[in-house]
Amino acid sequence: MLRNFLCLVLALTLAACASLKKPEPDPVAVEPPKREGMYGWKGGDKKITHIKVDLNEQIATLHHGTEEVGWTYVASGISSFPTPTGEFQVIQKVSDKKSNIYGKAYDADGKLVNSDFKVGRDLLPEGGRMEPAKMPYFLRLTNDGIGMHVGKIPNPGKPASHGCMRMPSKIASI
Repeated sequence: MLRNFLCLVLALTLAACASLKKPEPDPVAVEPPKREGMYGWKGGDKKITHIKVDLNEQIATLHHGTEEVGWTYVASGISSFPTPTGEFQVIQKVSDKKSNIYGKAYDADGKLVNSDFKVGRDLLPEGGRMEPAKMPYFLRLTNDGIGMHVGKIPNPGKPASHGCMRMPSKIASI
């Protein structure tokens, strides 16, 4: 019986030793590319086939097939107007689009009274007018008006829009 016990202990010890592997080294952390300025382009005359947007970083990477050919800061929707997530197809392209919802409101004398006017939310002063927000190079992604277009990015890395993704004009025109 002692002999059986020693054999069992020896077998367990050998099995345990066999399962002990030399620890693998920690994977090398891959540094994200250094980004200088508001955007970068290295694609020459290559066409953009798809765009990946990181809403946490507020950065879009531009791809030609599997190759990253450029990047840009974007300004996506603030928390009260979040940008939807998912995979989208461009369903419309309009080079000189103007918003039918957002813009600036002026009174009858032409004085700016609301720089963030929204139709249906805000009242237009009597005799006043709404100047629609310009949305050049608009790429419509949803049927309810969300897309990508040229717009101000007041704080790179921070959301700032009503749901669309704003980008610099130099990158939007590529």
